Amino acid sequence: MISVKYYLKSPKELKNTILVRIRDGRRFDFTSATDEYVNLEDWDAKNGCCLSSIEELKNGKMVSSRSAETRNRLSTNVQVNRNLIKLSELIEDEYKKSDKSNISKEWLRRIIYPERFKIEEKTDPNLLEYASIYLEEKTKEFERGKRKEATLTKTKCIIEILKRFFRYEDTAAPMMTEIDRNFQRCYDDYCIEVEGYMNSYSNRTFKAIKTICFHASANGYQINPGIRHLKIQLSRTVYPTLSFEELELLENHNYQKPYLENARDWLIVGAFCGQRCSDFLKFNTSMIETELVDGKETFFICFTQQKTEKHLRLALHEKIVKILNKRNWQFPGSISSQRFNEYIKEVAELGGITEPCEGGISMVVDEKTKKIRKVFGTYPKWKLITSHLCRRSFCTNFYGLISTTALMTASGHTNEKQLREYIQDVDRKQAENFARELNLINTINLK
Repeated sequence: MISVKYYLKSPKELKNTILVRIRDGRRFDFTSATDEYVNLEDWDAKNGCCLSSIEELKNGKMVSSRSAETRNRLSTNVQVNRNLIKLSELIEDEYKKSDKSNISKEWLRRIIYPERFKIEEKTDPNLLEYASIYLEEKTKEFERGKRKEATLTKTKCIIEILKRFFRYEDTAAPMMTEIDRNFQRCYDDYCIEVEGYMNSYSNRTFKAIKTICFHASANGYQINPGIRHLKIQLSRTVYPTLSFEELELLENHNYQKPYLENARDWLIVGAFCGQRCSDFLKFNTSMIETELVDGKETFFICFTQQKTEKHLRLALHEKIVKILNKRNWQFPGSISSQRFNEYIKEVAELGGITEPCEGGISMVVDEKTKKIRKVFGTYPKWKLITSHLCRRSFCTNFYGLISTTALMTASGHTNEKQLREYIQDVDRKQAENFARELNLINTINLK
């Protein structure tokens, strides 16, 4: 007789994946993760299920908790328990029908994850079919807190682009063994010429398609082995940055309107902290700590990056400290990223950032469909100013002035190659750094 039990392996706080273990005497003993998860405090280890009641201490007695939070937790627990009971019944039914010599871990996983095995090897899924399977799996990971919503949004966008591409080509979705260099060329042509996407965006979406194919390969499906050699040619896009001199120009400009002075100060903060606007626009002085470094009072700001969820303790540049002192030790007033993007263009224009500069501006390119795409050309630099310029200016300005390791720590880049691709005019910056070191050597030799 088969025994089906549920447990947590190496339980930790918050969410834990529930594992299932099946046994039949000494015949077999197999374990697999399920699609269910539970908070550690809601797990009944003795009975191998979620708690059906939660008690709390009230007036010296343990009584059933009836708070809204508890009701929500119990509602989730009830649903998880139903799913576990349903899975147990399914395993037992399949066991009765199966050849006992075929019972294995894969047999168990086929019952738990039917969507991964529902398509026989002789009818491997095409690209669109597997993209949907991929999205379904990532959605479950998101529900467990293991994936960001941005991943789901990106995958949905890829699927919609592929659907439009196949409709335009009047062809069925190809098998994953057919994703080759010719497919890449046709896809790139469609994205750039029909959709009006930038080359860099087309490349990023194709990279995501490769990721979907590699995921399929990891799950046992056939893909074109040559896909690993399809290189993503990332074009070098020019993005504007503000130099130290330009930032000083804005810092010294007398803005007559308070909202512009507020936006200008946030711009300075962003350009000297190296963070995304989703992080630095939320800075407040309660995040600041003080410490003596080499005998000098140094201010640090402690926060968790929204995108990476990485905790940082970042030394504040004297330009930021100057703004805090000017504002009675407060950051500039609260502002949305949308308004910030709007106001800093005005800040830059009034501050004299008007030189002609290459770049792209989002415009409506089709009045009928209201399709918006970036149109590249030469514009006054202030028109190209966006919030992302802050972080890029920081990396570009400080590259070579501080160690690459320190710069990567501040900016959040994980490797030097990624940082170099991000920095504008990196070759010129390297040449300048070499010249500085050469001048230093010459000075020493002259002595």
